[in-house]
Amino acid sequence: MDITMLVQAISTVGFPIASFLLMFFLVKEDISKLTDAVSNNTKSTELLCELIKNINKESEV
Repeated sequence: MDITMLVQAISTVGFPIASFLLMFFLVKEDISKLTDAVSNNTKSTELLCELIKNINKESEV
């Protein structure tokens, strides 16, 4: 295998692999942020449900 074939193999295979790895890490980071956002929204929704229940109980009295 001469140097030209080696350079060609790296340029054709190396770039797609590097692109894939970069996209993988970026998507992984975004999914982590989305998971945190959903978790925070769940906590807020649970708190709002408790507040609504308390308001309904107070209005019945």
